[in-house]
Amino acid sequence: MPSLHTIVGIDIGTSKVVVTVAEPNPTGVPRVVGAGMARTRGMRAGAIVSFDEVAQAVAAAVSQAETTSGRQITSAWVTFSGNHVACENASGGTTLTNHPHEIHEILDPDIQKALAAARPSPAEIGREVVLVVPRTFTVDGVSGITDPIGITGHRLDAQTHVVTASTSQIHNLVRAVPQTIDVRELVTQGLASGESVATPDERGLGCVVIDIGAGTTDISVFIEGAIWHTAVLPFGGQNCTNDIAYVLRTPVAEAEALKVNHAHAIPAEADGEPSIEVSLHNRSRDTVSARYVSEIVSARIVDIFERVREELGRSGLSGALSAGAILTGGTSTLPGIETLAETVLAMPARVGIPGAANNLGESFRSPAFAAAVGVVAYGCRVELATAPVPARSSTVGGLLDAVRRLFLGSGQADTRSVTR
Repeated sequence: MPSLHTIVGIDIGTSKVVVTVAEPNPTGVPRVVGAGMARTRGMRAGAIVSFDEVAQAVAAAVSQAETTSGRQITSAWVTFSGNHVACENASGGTTLTNHPHEIHEILDPDIQKALAAARPSPAEIGREVVLVVPRTFTVDGVSGITDPIGITGHRLDAQTHVVTASTSQIHNLVRAVPQTIDVRELVTQGLASGESVATPDERGLGCVVIDIGAGTTDISVFIEGAIWHTAVLPFGGQNCTNDIAYVLRTPVAEAEALKVNHAHAIPAEADGEPSIEVSLHNRSRDTVSARYVSEIVSARIVDIFERVREELGRSGLSGALSAGAILTGGTSTLPGIETLAETVLAMPARVGIPGAANNLGESFRSPAFAAAVGVVAYGCRVELATAPVPARSSTVGGLLDAVRRLFLGSGQADTRSVTR
């Protein structure tokens, strides 16, 4: 069992692996004490395509994080993504008493029975349930209960958000983590990003967190403080780079530099910039305008936002997002992307910067590290909630208080135990 005072998050993305080491303060807010990062080419759109490259990148990032933090890493919360990820909202419940004239005080075992009943088995072979997140509870027909402990009644029902994924991809992801590290939980990158960039007010009013990474775009819808929808698109910033390289017939490295240094989500905003000299594959050179580069990138970003809009439409939750869209991930640093998002999605939009941890260096105060910061914030909150605390009564012990604190802290809890 790891120290209660050291929490580690491993964010395995398409282009990089980031390991964050933190210590929670008494309220569960993490204080970052070390970090490590390694580039990888072993992922494509959130899926492992070269196991050795990913495993080596994870090991390198872990080693760097151990050096910078001065701590040995023995356990971690790990993120996952990919278009193999799917979700459904489920419900299930348990009868609290067999006698119609008796009432029963809800305790932790009752909650666990209700959650187990609201955990459906995957309908497809080769898939597994990875995450079960409680959204709300109902007691004897009274809905909207976030903390049922102590309430009396005859029946308890749970409404949950269930995330499933490819068994082989999940197995490979866990294997890529060094065997000396215990994988505590697997957390979707979208849920982790929402933890770090969406405020409690935004999650309560209804918002969508759109994490545009290198190879995927993770969509997470939060309503009434809980997650209601999860989806992953197999497109991201690397597709913008590839589009530039294809259209201009320039090497990928130069296309990436053009995107980072000259692209704008609103092509007209790039007018007035001088022409840019680029290298071609035949070793000759040519010139291109910043507006033309921006038009290539903007077309891809519009396509991504249109797919997000379609996904929100299929979910039936578009009308419940009063707080609008929160853009994060490395691609969200593209100038003008909020304006483009507001136009395509027809809702307010802002760029979310990680703010769920203390002692963040300037390099971590970037949307590119939203999931890396969010997963360690998630881990700190769960660790705090499950730490030993004094019993509140002879009937309800410390474990029940821990469950209650976890629910009151965020309205979310993960019931999955990861094994290798």
